[in-house]
Amino acid sequence: MRDKLTALGFTAFRVPLSGAWEKMGGDVRAEKDGRSYVFEHKSTRGTEQVTLKRMDIEKAREIAKREGSIGVLTLSFKGKHNIYAILDLEDFGKIVGDD
Repeated sequence: MRDKLTALGFTAFRVPLSGAWEKMGGDVRAEKDGRSYVFEHKSTRGTEQVTLKRMDIEKAREIAKREGSIGVLTLSFKGKHNIYAILDLEDFGKIVGDD
């Protein structure tokens, strides 16, 4: 995840033991174009479907909100290289908008 973000021009670092300590939160932290992001990543055990809980979707956003960042839930499927991103539409607007 960190390597893919770096290849996309982000400055990114992994948060060690992020799942073990709630206050650390976020699996990867990143910055690009003056914006900071908190990425919470989920990967699947299977190759065809994923079940997301509301808590999973909101976790990255809540962590990010506390620090003025944008929260993104990312997910990948076992055996595949694509990583998909889910974020709140308002946050998406901040990224693509003209602020």
